[in-house]
Amino acid sequence: MTADMYLPGLQIDSPLVAPTAANFRPPSWPPPPDFPVVIDAYGKVISVYSDPSWNLSVWTGKACKLSFGYGDSKYRGAPVSAENADLLREIAACSLWRVLAVRAPSSLIVRINDLRALAAACSEHGVLISELWRFPQVIDAVAERLPSSAANRLLGLLHRLFAHRDSLGFVILDGAGLKRLAEKLPEHEAVQTAYVPPRIWAYQVLRLREFLDDYLAHKDQVEACFAFCLEAYRVNAAGWAPLFKRKLTQKQTPFNTLTPAGHRFAHRRFHGHFRDTAKRFGIDGLIARWVGDESIVGLSTLLTTARDVGLAYVLNFSLMRADEGGQLRAGCYSVEQDSLNQDVHLLASATSKTQTDPDARWICSPSVAVAIEAMTHAAQLRLSVAAHDPRRRLNALDRVHPLLWFSSTEPWRTSGGMKCERAAVRNYAHIIRDRPLLFDLEQLRITQADLDIAQTMTLGLDPELFSVGKVWPLAWHQLRRTGVCNMLASGLVSEASLRYQLKHLTIVMTRYYGQNYFRLKGHLTDESIGFFLREMYQAIARGFAELSGDEYLSPHGQKRKDQILQPVTESEHTELVKGAKSGAITYRETLLGGCTQVTCPFGGITNIANCMGKAGKSKQPCDNLIIYKNRREILVDAVDDFEARLRQEPTDSPDWHSLMANCQAATEAINVIDQS
Repeated sequence: MTADMYLPGLQIDSPLVAPTAANFRPPSWPPPPDFPVVIDAYGKVISVYSDPSWNLSVWTGKACKLSFGYGDSKYRGAPVSAENADLLREIAACSLWRVLAVRAPSSLIVRINDLRALAAACSEHGVLISELWRFPQVIDAVAERLPSSAANRLLGLLHRLFAHRDSLGFVILDGAGLKRLAEKLPEHEAVQTAYVPPRIWAYQVLRLREFLDDYLAHKDQVEACFAFCLEAYRVNAAGWAPLFKRKLTQKQTPFNTLTPAGHRFAHRRFHGHFRDTAKRFGIDGLIARWVGDESIVGLSTLLTTARDVGLAYVLNFSLMRADEGGQLRAGCYSVEQDSLNQDVHLLASATSKTQTDPDARWICSPSVAVAIEAMTHAAQLRLSVAAHDPRRRLNALDRVHPLLWFSSTEPWRTSGGMKCERAAVRNYAHIIRDRPLLFDLEQLRITQADLDIAQTMTLGLDPELFSVGKVWPLAWHQLRRTGVCNMLASGLVSEASLRYQLKHLTIVMTRYYGQNYFRLKGHLTDESIGFFLREMYQAIARGFAELSGDEYLSPHGQKRKDQILQPVTESEHTELVKGAKSGAITYRETLLGGCTQVTCPFGGITNIANCMGKAGKSKQPCDNLIIYKNRREILVDAVDDFEARLRQEPTDSPDWHSLMANCQAATEAINVIDQS
């Protein structure tokens, strides 16, 4: 490999960054002490690599300094040793010129500030951060010093640094160290965000999708009707400038009910009630189904609903916060291929913690493309109005890639509108309240089965909000956590999540089990990775504890099951979580039920022969296997499928033997269930 491949060049999003600049690429690694890090527009060197702090102000347009905690007379934080400051400097350099490169200076500052707290704790104990992995007690001390608000983000960052240890040149925490730190990190939330029960989650997702499909099926008619209405208002206002300068009176509007259709007065033309125009363009039914307002305001409400529903759908199938979703722009959706030549569907936005970073990525479901298409369509219609409004200042980016969370611009809007294109993202509950035709609230009422699942997944639910008969109080962050849980359960943030919730166990579940979740490292934000890792440990603890129920069996009998579940006997949930983090207990779901051996190379999803001792050298079922009685119906279907496929395969072929072994395994598992 060439040096250019290792050092692609400075990635900071600034007009001062160019391939010809002296700071674009260091000549060696690590950079020489006098290598210029920041250069202003006149070629003056502002900061060099060895400086105790780097002045990033020319990149941000405001006072902005990155301190490494040693030798900086203005630094007031916990002291960092000279050696650890040098290591922080190397990480900062990696964040500018190597695989960890960021685009926003604020992203770099957040990253180093988080690590500086860790470096200060290490310095206090006389340990280099590059040797922290060797000192478990210092890891515990570091965890105690870290603010709870940054815990997830730091855990995700350390995971990312470990994944890129070859490029970095040293390791802060290895796998064991990450587990230990995760166990000791303080919890930021006293009560975990509620997990939305599968029935309610599936219902709201299906209704969101129904709207999106309906809207896109009529998008051409909506666009044509919108253009007609906009032109009608321009004509009656006698031009664009007067249209935005003063609001038309009711009698001057082209769709008022006081003036007969076809009437003309001076330059003004009148078209009667808007419902007639909506019917003529074929969108009257669409508006009636989802909005219910027959006036022209209903057309604006329809566009806003497309925006709101699109965002809700995106948040259901990604790890984004609502504010991050609110910064999505047209063109944010892309498809890349991973190392196995499989499609990875991505969304690009700014992070909520570093709002100027345009290069954050979130893995999402392929179906998110539908939501982005609907939101883009609505945003572009409103952009066509905003482009004529002198009160709005749209730059080149806004005109080519408008924000999808676009506020109302229509001249017939009931409010005065905003003078900027981005409005604050409203709460999910407010959207549901203002869109009464979107959801049937009776479908959102909590049943006993819903509550049982919710209480299993979330400890300490408030009974005033979550009890049988109450409407489930949907919230944005619930979608984020539920998405993580479904991701762990199904192996994909995709349609597989919905299939799993509907109890359709399919082959698509194999991706998580067959591929280590560390492959996500290049496409999730640091805090999302930390959030994911924590939820994984929670999921292991929940699943392990559930195995003690009578509906779970060991093919080796009750004694073996008791041996497997011994840690549950006197353990609280928090202790099980600690055990999951430390590796003392393990659990993952399989086609047969559950497995307490995560390192198993066979997965237990598409291949269950080894689980039941029908393949390989062993002729006995796996000692770590737990069979779930409720899997019987699924296993019966699996046997039918295996037998049908066996009839199509040449006898004694490798595929035939594999199918036969799996068929025998499923049959034996059914026998174990029937004999219990």
